[in-house]
Amino acid sequence: MVLERVPPVLVLHLKRFVFCADEGVKKVHKFIEYPAELALAPAWLARSSGTARYRNARFRLTGVIYHHGSHASGGHYTCDIQRPGGEWLQFDDVDIESLESVDAVLKEKSDRTAYILFYTICR
Repeated sequence: MVLERVPPVLVLHLKRFVFCADEGVKKVHKFIEYPAELALAPAWLARSSGTARYRNARFRLTGVIYHHGSHASGGHYTCDIQRPGGEWLQFDDVDIESLESVDAVLKEKSDRTAYILFYTICR
């Protein structure tokens, strides 16, 4: 599989739930490390003139959605979002907190797991 076009926002969905015949759907709690900046390997791009400008495309992490809880049938979702000026904010229902840096977003958390990552292309 190769990309014919590169999206302005790359959305990566981490598979957090698996089906077990004896227990049903279970959550995968394993910590998955993800970078603040991401580069697409040239092998991911189609060999066409339309993708040539994206050969060195870099993406910056701009959002993470987390799942809190142990089961697919329940839990809670929160997110960390980077504002255009670079400030990171954490949203939990009506509560909004400022985060010190992207390092707070990248570190392992004991109460939640990253579920969806948003990377915006650097222009």
